[in-house]
Amino acid sequence: MPSNTNAEGLTAEAAVDRIEAAIHPRASDRRLHSRGAVYDAKFVPSGQIESRTIATHLRSETPAVVRFSNGGNFDADDRAKGVRGMAVKFLADGHAVADLAAADTLTFPARTPEGFVALVELLSMLQGGTLDKLKAVPKLVSVLVKHPEIGKALKKTALQNGLIMRVDPTWFAVAPALTAEESDLDEMCGLINKSLSDAVESVHAENGAVLAEHRK
Repeated sequence: MPSNTNAEGLTAEAAVDRIEAAIHPRASDRRLHSRGAVYDAKFVPSGQIESRTIATHLRSETPAVVRFSNGGNFDADDRAKGVRGMAVKFLADGHAVADLAAADTLTFPARTPEGFVALVELLSMLQGGTLDKLKAVPKLVSVLVKHPEIGKALKKTALQNGLIMRVDPTWFAVAPALTAEESDLDEMCGLINKSLSDAVESVHAENGAVLAEHRK
């Protein structure tokens, strides 16, 4: 198995291609996390980890390039809740010697790369046109089968958003029932989209709280 292929057979290139196809970045944008700001910087070590590393760039003052990013697309609202990232490229003689990436979250919204890509594709479908929303139904079932913790949270968040939702291992049902009117379908999918986003955030927060308690 190639080193850049995970256990599910998903390569890093394929993962980024699928995400890009789902979120449709502009031609001039970065492929992911396109909203951000870049700064020239200098890393100044505190000396607290000198006994634990021999990496030169972590033991002495080192020039760097730092990028802060919004986890959303180019038009994401910086005031909205969401993941924020920071990437640091350490330099030596103008060339990159090491990279560091961080995000302000304790846990990831999916257990596997495939699960994360599928979640991005699903959320994009629920925000698309009528045909995309209809195609999202089997995708949602697939995500819920592979990630039962999201299904459990989804029942609660759907109810909070005015939907009664039953989620079982291989299917889900929503009440009130969908009607033939396109506007009703759009409204229902909008509520499902919000409920799913809320469910992912709920699982995210719960996992973070468990991890924080475990670290005490």
